[in-house]
Amino acid sequence: MERGKMSIIKTISGRIILAPPPIRSESNMKAINDAKKVKKWLINEAIKEAEFKEDEWSLSLFKNIDIKRITRAESNIMNHYLFGREEYYK
Repeated sequence: MERGKMSIIKTISGRIILAPPPIRSESNMKAINDAKKVKKWLINEAIKEAEFKEDEWSLSLFKNIDIKRITRAESNIMNHYLFGREEYYK
């Protein structure tokens, strides 16, 4: 789905959200900065999803993820929580 130039996607709960920002590959620095934006997007959307579901346990977990030290497991948990699978984007 498109909303203007921004893509939108649906979470497992049915919420409509903006798709994550794209990761540009023109330079290493752009890719690194864009990957940080995607991590921040994932954490923020997982928090919003937990609030929507009134899931205090998951909300606490997601709020305590350190964006600078996010693990692959944490990323997989949030993707599964949002979309019902571990890796939404391959």
